[in-house]
Amino acid sequence: MAWMGKKEKRKIRLMGVLLAVMMLFASGCEWARELSEEFEEAEVQARAEDAMELLNACDFEAIEELVDEAFKDQLSAEILEEALGEKIQSLGEFDGYSDEAVVGLKSKDYDGNVAVAVLNGTYKNGTIAVTISYNTDYKIIGFYAK
Repeated sequence: MAWMGKKEKRKIRLMGVLLAVMMLFASGCEWARELSEEFEEAEVQARAEDAMELLNACDFEAIEELVDEAFKDQLSAEILEEALGEKIQSLGEFDGYSDEAVVGLKSKDYDGNVAVAVLNGTYKNGTIAVTISYNTDYKIIGFYAK
């Protein structure tokens, strides 16, 4: 890694952190058949679409405001911008959603029910799948884009 510059090393670390967060949930999670009664599906979907609007505007500070305090070190504005900023900008103008879904999740690693919104966004230059996890306070506890 001595041949890499600081920027490349940082990107690798940031992607590692995002991957670790996703693995944390994947390792101890079971998909629920239905969304917990603690959530309103329309509310989860609306909040996820709001977060996508912020992502499309590259307003990573505003996304961080939506993150649960316990997860801000893993989903800070800086981390989100490093991981997603260039990708979102390269996609061009947002056209809409090709698909959206909200599902329930139970986690052995997280005490409580989780709602997961999956949004497949289409853009002038490509697509992106964004998965946003919420706790029962409708705070973001996971944010992944591929």
